[in-house]
Amino acid sequence: MFFSVVEETNLSLPTAIEKRDILYGAVKVSTDKLKAMGNDFLKAGWYSDAADFFGQAGDRDSIAKLREKALEDGDTFLLLKTARLLGDADSITAALERCALRAESLGKVRYAIRAYDQLGNVEKAKALREQVAQDGDIIAEAEAAKVFIPENENDALLEAADVPVDEK
Repeated sequence: MFFSVVEETNLSLPTAIEKRDILYGAVKVSTDKLKAMGNDFLKAGWYSDAADFFGQAGDRDSIAKLREKALEDGDTFLLLKTARLLGDADSITAALERCALRAESLGKVRYAIRAYDQLGNVEKAKALREQVAQDGDIIAEAEAAKVFIPENENDALLEAADVPVDEK
């Protein structure tokens, strides 16, 4: 999706390496350039990246608009990022509650779970986890814990030969 959006809008977005260098100081760019890049990410639908660039530029107005987008979309993760960037992560309880309800209404159960976890609403988060437990993710995670991961090449060879590793 990323490339199609970029191709359709003719945006020139930085690569992951360029983005890292810009955001973490290896490459110096002006505040105006940071804001422009943030707007390009915004146009491409990459809201988290847009928030990073607006944050680096100190563009609080754009971050606040992203917060509204997060609430509209039920995007708990973006909401939490904007709260951190705006320095008010400790005072967003009402926004988190609103975001959780919106996420639920949009079927974004995992976003709602994250919001309820953040709010400390254990019962609601647990109920939602139970609701999605049968969709495969939770089951797959439990099954993955049972998978044998060889410690070394010899263990891998024994496993491939169907020899119990304990009998080496």
